[in-house]
Amino acid sequence: VDSCFMAGSSLGGYITWNLASSQPDLIRKMILIDAAGYPFVAEETPIFFKVAQSPFAPYFKSFTPKFLIGQVINDVYGDDSKVTDEVVNRNYLYALREGNRDALLSLVSKIEFKEFTKLKAINTPTLIMWGEKDSWVNPRLAKRFNTDIPNSQLIMYPGVGHIPMEEIPEQTAADARNYFLDDATESVKNLK
Repeated sequence: VDSCFMAGSSLGGYITWNLASSQPDLIRKMILIDAAGYPFVAEETPIFFKVAQSPFAPYFKSFTPKFLIGQVINDVYGDDSKVTDEVVNRNYLYALREGNRDALLSLVSKIEFKEFTKLKAINTPTLIMWGEKDSWVNPRLAKRFNTDIPNSQLIMYPGVGHIPMEEIPEQTAADARNYFLDDATESVKNLK
């Protein structure tokens, strides 16, 4: 891949902007959705990170109670009415897939979020999408990303939590499509 558009949510956002930092010619445009990247303030650390970094973390590789997944889903949604049994069951099945818990716990147990100083050097055009009711990554950090990344713009979604693409999929998909296609239209013009 010589160049691409890239979007990432939460830890995926962290991976996305780190890739843009280390390979500035690869990503033409990126979207960060409630992205991780700044160190957590102790009282704002999501429960999942606390569990993954605790001595009990190895037990969750073989035993993951459904109620815990339900609690995580309740934490990441801004609108509790959208947390249905179907949503909890789907995420529970994702958690149980072979390798998912090992990979996630391994990554989360080691991550320290110290690279945020790299953000100011990223020139990749960036759309920052954020749920105003995010209880995992404080919405004030959306504004910090927007300030630290020079070529960025921010959309805040009222009433939405940590995963806006699940709570308001039509709106977030339309915003992402418009952002990426705007660049694609300009690229086609430049080729003519």
